[in-house]
Amino acid sequence: MKHNLKYLASYLPWLLVLLAFDLFTAVLLWLSDVRMFQALILLYILATVLLFFHPIILTYKKKKEKKPLPINPS
Repeated sequence: MKHNLKYLASYLPWLLVLLAFDLFTAVLLWLSDVRMFQALILLYILATVLLFFHPIILTYKKKKEKKPLPINPS
């Protein structure tokens, strides 16, 4: 579990940059038109979640596939 957290922590700076940009654009959308913001907020949240977790999951799976299996002499 600790290894997985270290792996995710290596992406933390880029994830924070993406989150800051998403928050900035959400504020701009809210300032421009509150009704449009209310209509699009669910789509906006789903897109942010995909932006954060989809690349992480794909790279984690790719890294896990390359990991060699331990040899267990029996």
